[in-house]
Amino acid sequence: MAKKRKSQTTMLDHSAAKVELLGKYLENYLNVLINVDFFSTLQFYDLFCGEGLYPDGKKGSPLIILDEIRKILLKKGAKNIDCYFNDSDTTKIHKLDQVITTKNSDLRGQVQIETSSQDYTNILAKVITKTKTPKSKTFVFIDPYGYKNISINQIKSLLDSRKSEVLIWLPLNHIFRAKYNSKEDAVSNFVEQLISREELEELSHNRINSWTFSEILKDAFQRGVGKEYYVDNFRIKKDKSTLYCMYFFTSHIKGLEKMLAAKWAIDADHGKGWHHEDTLVQMDLFSQSKDKGDTFWADNWRTKLKDFLACNTRTNGELYEFTIRGGFLPKHTNQILKTWQDNGKISVYLSNGDNARKGSFYNTFRYYRDDSSKVKFKLS
Repeated sequence: MAKKRKSQTTMLDHSAAKVELLGKYLENYLNVLINVDFFSTLQFYDLFCGEGLYPDGKKGSPLIILDEIRKILLKKGAKNIDCYFNDSDTTKIHKLDQVITTKNSDLRGQVQIETSSQDYTNILAKVITKTKTPKSKTFVFIDPYGYKNISINQIKSLLDSRKSEVLIWLPLNHIFRAKYNSKEDAVSNFVEQLISREELEELSHNRINSWTFSEILKDAFQRGVGKEYYVDNFRIKKDKSTLYCMYFFTSHIKGLEKMLAAKWAIDADHGKGWHHEDTLVQMDLFSQSKDKGDTFWADNWRTKLKDFLACNTRTNGELYEFTIRGGFLPKHTNQILKTWQDNGKISVYLSNGDNARKGSFYNTFRYYRDDSSKVKFKLS
């Protein structure tokens, strides 16, 4: 019998970081959705779910999803919640069924749990149809074994209902190394849906690294799904030569804010990713640190924010969207604005021309939705 790889019997650190991000996002996501009366049904799909529990006792994505659902049910009570776990490997599904029966039997009466062992392309068509269920909200997690059947058009189809979020896990180094290898047709076809061969050749000529490639791929995903959707990523560095990346897609800016909150909870310095050996110094994001990693992100955001405000008078709604699309939370932008306001570098005034109350920036989703021109900002 072939000996199992360590990753098959033990949850490695980078996999733990993956499910931690998944869990933190779902915690944020569910705490919002459970209070939205419009959605009577919440649907969760894990399309390459695995067996749910590693031999060392660590939980995989299906059990993380069920754990977060359990927490919210204990707090808030019931909505209609449907969970669908699929894996093409029937042995893994059989093991998952056993784990759910023994460890999650308490949810059976409150949550509709369904497992299947189907090919990804077959089940995907059903999922796309399900996203259109009236008064439903859908979350889809895709942790593929390969790229043969993954396409940008599928992602767009999952988002078309404008009531769904998609999270995809990709091994960036494998894609980065294989993108020029003709033997890796599945990878090449996947990448070339997003980036032209000419662009790839130019990137190769410029000798970019996989970190830069992760951002280029994010921008390509954004172009692929269109400006009406939001795309973000979270990098997970297993070791010096291995980089993974989670790509998140949503039609709603509030969903993106909740993903950003999950990212910043894991990476409090940069909100960008997880490292196996984290040498970053934990400190106030915008302090005058000597650590180049820390000051790069702080100074970079200050510069972008200043350029954004300098080119025109901006409203609080525009500021909120700029902040979220930039990968930061309102509290980060507000911290900079407060410093500038204290130093007389920015004016904040109401729509009638009066000065706003000091420290009142109205940089929140609620004001973005309900009163996006509450205040305006002008650099002094």
